[in-house]
Parts: sequence; C-alpha cells; structure tokens
Amino acid sequence: MSPEETIESFVRRLAALHDDPPLRFVRTSRVRAAEYLCASREIRGETLLAIEETERRLGVTFPDVYREFLRRMGAARGGLFRGSDVVALDAIEASRAEARDLMSASPEATLPADAIPMLSHQGYQVMFFVPRPTTDVPIFVLREGDSEAREVAPSLAALLDAEISAMEDDDARARAAGGYFVQVMEGGGVALEHPARASGIRALDRSHDYTD
Repeated sequence: MSPEETIESFVRRLAALHDDPPLRFVRTSRVRAAEYLCASREIRGETLLAIEETERRLGVTFPDVYREFLRRMGAARGGLFRGSDVVALDAIEASRAEARDLMSASPEATLPADAIPMLSHQGYQVMFFVPRPTTDVPIFVLREGDSEAREVAPSLAALLDAEISAMEDDDARARAAGGYFVQVMEGGGVALEHPARASGIRALDRSHDYTD
C-alpha cells in the first residue's frame, strides 16, 4: 500500500472503534457526554504548510509514512497513544534536548544529531526515528539510564498497527466483559468504572444514566 492508503486504513480502524464504544454514561449530563465522545473520536491532522516549515527548520526530509501520519492525525488521533505525549512539531528540538537529558547517566550513550522524537512517556521514555527521504523508517525507544536506544518497531506503520491492534483487543475484552461506566464531571474530570465479572453487572445491559 502507498503511505496514504496505509494511514487511511489506520484512520478507518480508529473510527470503527468509536462507532459504538462499549460504555454507558452515569451521573453525566448529555452535553458532557457528547463532549466526551467528540473528544475521544477526534482525528485531525497538521497542515501541509506546518509540516513543510518544520522540515525546513530542522533541515530534514520526513519519511513518507510519518508525513502522512502528521497530515491525517498529527493534531488529534482518536485515542491513539493515550497516556503518552505525541511530540508537537514546534516541540521537536525541546524534546530532543530532553532525550539527551535521559542519557546523562550513561556517558557512553549517544543520540543521533538529527533524531526526531515523536512520542514521550511520563518523562522517562522517548520514541524517536532518524529521518530519511524514504517511505518508512525504524522506530527506536530510549529509557532513562539506557546506554543505547533499541529498536521497538521496524517501521512507523508497524508501530501504528501494533498500537491500534492493542486498542482493538482492549475494546473486544471490554465488550465481552459487559462494558464499563463513564462519569464525566462538571469540572471536566472523568471517572471510569469496570464492574467485576463476579458482580454480574453488565454496563451494556443498561441505559445511559443522564442527569438531564
């Protein structure tokens, strides 16, 4: 598949996950529920201008799959990589400096000068790639204290496929268990409740419990 077709297939899989999520709202207003669903479904890309300006600023050419990933879902990804931070285009240099800080405990460790950090996790882990004018490139992970980075995926497409597959597996398990409850509070906080199987409570057997 072309890079465009590859990323489009991932977009479709993400959209399918949000068509009928295995949840029921409790103690939540209809407006808050709609906002929650909208935010979780949002898939939005960066502008081509922003992508090209970033390449010029960094003096690199992004691989085709990464460029298409940015174009289709660089700004919002429908829950993909939830719990981690996708590095924004204007934060690449700062994230690169943070990655070097992670390596400070291992003087022998090195980070390629043109490394592009794309994903960080809670300040102790960063995923990056080395940009090349090609279709796709391997993805590496560096953790605090590591003496060297290790390859975590042979390509960005493979990483995306693995992450979305994990989301699909989680969705299937939640559905098989009867779903879960979501409360969206007025301050914006969200509480999830997964009933124990032994309780016999199945969220999907109930209606939404709206406050209005």
